[in-house]
Amino acid sequence: MDNLFLYVVKTLEQLVTDDYVLIYLHGGSSRRNMPPFPWLKKCYQLLDRRLRKSLKNMYLVHPTFWIKSIIWMTRPFVSTKFWRKLVYVKSLDELSQYVTALEKAAIPEKVKQYDSKKH
Repeated sequence: MDNLFLYVVKTLEQLVTDDYVLIYLHGGSSRRNMPPFPWLKKCYQLLDRRLRKSLKNMYLVHPTFWIKSIIWMTRPFVSTKFWRKLVYVKSLDELSQYVTALEKAAIPEKVKQYDSKKH
């Protein structure tokens, strides 16, 4: 998991020259697929300041009570500016109101199925 995170960070460092958004698709995920809290904290701390500053919004799609609780536990470790950037989104339809090029995104079939069952 550490190698994947480092790969994503290195890729972001090369791609991000302006503001960007992150979309986390939680629909269809189970608790056992979620990384542990200490790992999430470490990942946030490893993010370069430039990447944290350039993040315009982070959309968390299909949030569950459990994931909201985990995120809430990170409050003491994360900048207050980050919390203003976090947007909980209930459906892919709602996400399309925020992200104009959503039809170009590679959304996994499992997430689409989860969305159609819920909405």
